[in-house]
Amino acid sequence: MIEKLVIMTNILILYIFVLIGYIAKKTFKEKIDQHSYVVLYIYYLMPIIMLWSILTRPLTWTHINVPLIYLLILIISYGIANISSKWIVNPKERAIARITGLVGNTGNIGIPLGLILWGIESVPYTAMINLINAIFVMTFGAYTYSRGTQTLKESLKNVMKLPMIWATSFAVLLQYSKINISSNIKLFLEMGAYTGLSIQLIILGMYLATIKIKWQHTQLTTITMFWKFIALPLIGLLFCKILDFSNFTIQIILLQLSVPIAVNNINLAALFKCDADKVAWLSLVSFIISILLIPIILSLNLKT
Repeated sequence: MIEKLVIMTNILILYIFVLIGYIAKKTFKEKIDQHSYVVLYIYYLMPIIMLWSILTRPLTWTHINVPLIYLLILIISYGIANISSKWIVNPKERAIARITGLVGNTGNIGIPLGLILWGIESVPYTAMINLINAIFVMTFGAYTYSRGTQTLKESLKNVMKLPMIWATSFAVLLQYSKINISSNIKLFLEMGAYTGLSIQLIILGMYLATIKIKWQHTQLTTITMFWKFIALPLIGLLFCKILDFSNFTIQIILLQLSVPIAVNNINLAALFKCDADKVAWLSLVSFIISILLIPIILSLNLKT
């Protein structure tokens, strides 16, 4: 019980940044444009986060293996979700049911939450998983929301334009070459990374402030939350058990699988006119559920 309270306290402390973004957007409204912050984050701060996260610790096979397993879990879950959602008549709701519950907020929530719970040791894992998640949402996610108007090839081209891809490749190359980085550069990367992590949470709060609850759908909400908080974590846990991962690694994977629905779901749904208001509602519901569920998951000793 005490452990759950400690985890809950840490999460709530972290969400103060989310609250700041929410209050700021509600107060200043159109004077604050969250899209500008998104551009700043994606093209400038996210590459710094990736460099910092990978260069803080020597990379091991586990750091590479874990995100690849995470990707495999997403792809298998996506295949099952495609089959199980064929009975949904509305094509837009069918697309939402197939992808929304699988794409989590591994960047805004996963990285900083891992950092506050486990420290710097978690960052190489959570950052690499976030990279994998970004690739997944920009390929499978974009393709599903577009319902065929954008091919996987075109989505992959968009992914390759993201600076985080090249920053990660450069960081891995530096690690492989065993090139020493000066303390001043490390300090710069650390400052930029913590700035980016804070802004991520503030951006999330801004997006939550823009959600207008005009729609509720029990069936679609139930399906999406089932995939997000039951099916996906169980599939992840099964893989972790088969591969005999440590309790620390299992908790990191389950954390990333259990974070709220990613804001990018709303962006892609809006871009392809796929009922973005419904996706926004699902994002809000998942945010509330995750606050209550994550402490329970992380307090369990799953290596038994």
